[in-house]
Order: sequence, then C-alpha cells, then structure tokens
Amino acid sequence: MIQPKTNGMFKNFNIVPRWIIFLLDIGGTLFSLFLAIAIKQNLTLIGLSWEDN
Repeated sequence: MIQPKTNGMFKNFNIVPRWIIFLLDIGGTLFSLFLAIAIKQNLTLIGLSWEDN
C-alpha cells in the first residue's frame, strides 16, 4: 500500500483545541434551533404586552 508523504510540520497541526470547536458547534446549533422556533412562530411574541398600562 502506498503511503502519502506528509510534511513533518503538519503532522500534529492543532491551532484550536477540540473543546472550542465543540462549543462553537453547540452554540451554532442552539442559535439555529432558536431561529427556527422564532420563524415557526412567525416572530410574534403573544405572551408579552408591548403597550404601557
């Protein structure tokens, strides 16, 4: 089997830790979920009173 040649400099090339990538992924997922729920509700907040009483 032919092994691809890799430069030794890129063998252990980690700029950002995995947990930061994981947190960004979870944050993007939660933002997308919130946006989907807001669009599903037609961006109306029925439970809030916007008028001064």
